[in-house]
Formats: sequence, structure tokens, C-alpha cells
Amino acid sequence: MAILKSAYIGGIGPQALGGHGPGLVRRFLAEGWQVFAGYHPEAARDIKGAVSAGKDACTAFSIDHADTGAIRSAAAEIANTVSALDLFVYCCDAPYPEPLEDEGLWQYAATCYDHIALGALRSVETFLPLLDAGSLKRLCWLSPGNASIQSGLKGGGFGQNMAAAAVHNAGAILFNRLRPEGYTFRVLFDVPGCPAVSDAAYGYFLRDRSFEAGNRLHSDEDRFTAKDTLGREHPW
Repeated sequence: MAILKSAYIGGIGPQALGGHGPGLVRRFLAEGWQVFAGYHPEAARDIKGAVSAGKDACTAFSIDHADTGAIRSAAAEIANTVSALDLFVYCCDAPYPEPLEDEGLWQYAATCYDHIALGALRSVETFLPLLDAGSLKRLCWLSPGNASIQSGLKGGGFGQNMAAAAVHNAGAILFNRLRPEGYTFRVLFDVPGCPAVSDAAYGYFLRDRSFEAGNRLHSDEDRFTAKDTLGREHPW
């Protein structure tokens, strides 16, 4: 029996709030991967269909990404199933709907930071031993298209965008630390106009960037960059 490649896809939020995690889980399963999915409780209904489609190849965990203990518990259970993870993906999805009242926006922004920015770092730290033993050693982030301080607007996904921008900064630090150890990195922005985000994400996350067009004199894996789902490069 062939050994499946394994991936952890975390930070999955509800599809109704723009989350693409469930679709990405389905895409990896369709390509024959063994998938472990960490989702916000609000995304339980969305992830259920993906898990049923994957049968025994998908295991899902309802995780409070603000709780290091919950992430470690999921990692321990995964370690009882596989000895290594080949790929890590974190979806910078909103954990729950943004409040309509102004007075709740700043608390929501703080919650997004805890779940998205710090949740991503907690997850990388926790899963690193399994990724060290994997064959691919790749860290990936799927972010909203306005994930920057400049683009984030109050009341228009501000909390989620600011938190995702913090993830990118943390990713650059991780790049400096882990690239010499053989890790590669992908940051992908979801932008309007791309109807098949999960397909675009799967393709970019698995693509070899060693000799991309326009960078033939060096490995493009040695450059921390961000691209969108239409193939355009953006400042991270």
C-alpha cells in the first residue's frame, strides 16, 4: 500500500465568512493526501462535508487556536497516526462574524490577532517536530487579499486583515530562521476575480519555485514573497 503524503491545514473558518479552508481540504484529499484539519468551532458544519468526502484520509479537530493546549492535544493525536508531516498550511480565516457595532470592533480585532496571528505561531511551533521529519518541509499561509496595514479598513475586515499582516511579518522571521534548515515558504493572497481559490492555492503551495521565470540566476525559494491567486506578486 502506497504511503500518503500528509498535510496539516489549520485556522479554518466558516465559508460564509470567506473561509477557503474546507475547499482546500477537499482539494488535497482529491489529490490523494492524508489531511489533518484544524478548524474554528464556527466552521464545524463546513468541515463536516470535507471529512466525509475524505473517509479515512481526513481527520478534523475543533480547535480554539488561542489555546496552546488545544493545539498540542491535536498534534499529539496526529503524532499517534503519522510519524511526519510533509506540509503545513494555515488559513488566516475570520473565526466568527465581525460585530456590527463600532464598540465591538477593537475587541474583535484583538480576538482575530489571538486566533490568527498568534494561533499561526502556536501551530508552527507545535507542529515543527513533525515537519522536521517530513519530506517537503514547507510552511504555507492563505490570507485575505487586503491583508496589510495599508489595505485594511475599519469595519471592512480590519481585524482579520491586520492579524494576517502580522502573520506575514512572523513568516519573514521564520523564513530567516528555518530556510537554512531546508524549509520553503508560500504566502498566497485570495483576491476577487479568482473563482477557484482552492485550486490556485493547491497549485502554488505544491509548485517548485527553484527556477521561476525572471529569477533564473538564483533559486526563488531563497526569497520571501507573496503572490495572489491570479499569479501576481505583492508586498507581504
